[in-house]
Amino acid sequence: DKIKLGLDKFPNHLNLLTIASVVYRASEDREQSLHYAELLVIHHPNKWQGYGRAAQDLIVLERLEEAQDKIKLGLDKFPNHLNLLTVASDVYRASNDREQSLHYAEFLVSHHPDKWQGYGRAVQDLIVLERLEEAQDKIKLGLDKFPNHLNLLTIASDVYRASSDHDKSLKYAELLITHHPDKWQGYCRAADELVALKRFYEARQQIQAGLEILPNCMNFIKYLAYINCFFGIRLESISDLEKDEIKLSQDDLIAYSSIPDFYEIIQSKRKCIGYFEESKIHKSYVFIAGLGRSGT
Repeated sequence: DKIKLGLDKFPNHLNLLTIASVVYRASEDREQSLHYAELLVIHHPNKWQGYGRAAQDLIVLERLEEAQDKIKLGLDKFPNHLNLLTVASDVYRASNDREQSLHYAEFLVSHHPDKWQGYGRAVQDLIVLERLEEAQDKIKLGLDKFPNHLNLLTIASDVYRASSDHDKSLKYAELLITHHPDKWQGYCRAADELVALKRFYEARQQIQAGLEILPNCMNFIKYLAYINCFFGIRLESISDLEKDEIKLSQDDLIAYSSIPDFYEIIQSKRKCIGYFEESKIHKSYVFIAGLGRSGT
């Protein structure tokens, strides 16, 4: 109501049209957001925002051909604009055309070499295209230019994970921990790679180290529940925990049952089934964490 009053008083005002689009996006009304984006294009054709916002709305509305047409119009008017190139990459990712997304990511690298996004997007597209050696070369270039950048270190871990080089992926996860110790991603990624390397106890130590820094992080609590299945916690004997030097008490287990995501944590034991044979954990060993929602 307030934005309509504003536009009644200041029809087609650049900032108010932009805010109107934001309002309707927040209300999950993308059709109405698109309406105001189109008004931006009509009344402020010398501004990139209308083209970008319209293309983004068309992506969400799954009108992908229209989104492609709109972003091309925008780039014809504002060649190599940072935001429009980024949206163009998004448009073609939504269309499952990673080659074209890569095309725009490479333009980002060429025309905006002082921004990390081009390197990151190009690498992500190369991973999907299974051009992994090129992805490795590109991420190295990005990290040479932006050493220890949070997003690029994360993508570097993805590159080597896709290449099944878990040791190298672990190296980048550990760099995330070193340079971004207040972010959960490094700890969980390191634990993932350690699990893949069957270094389960070290994986658990990584999550516990993360909990020391971020004690209320739900990602750590979920992952800790997941990792326990690799230790073969017996249904009938919590006391085995002490013998196996696993730092989780019966009280800890019961405490998990009170958190909102408890049901999802219990389901996480299913992820472990495929690892039982490989890791020599007997199938009678399962993860149990107190009482479920049904009280059983």
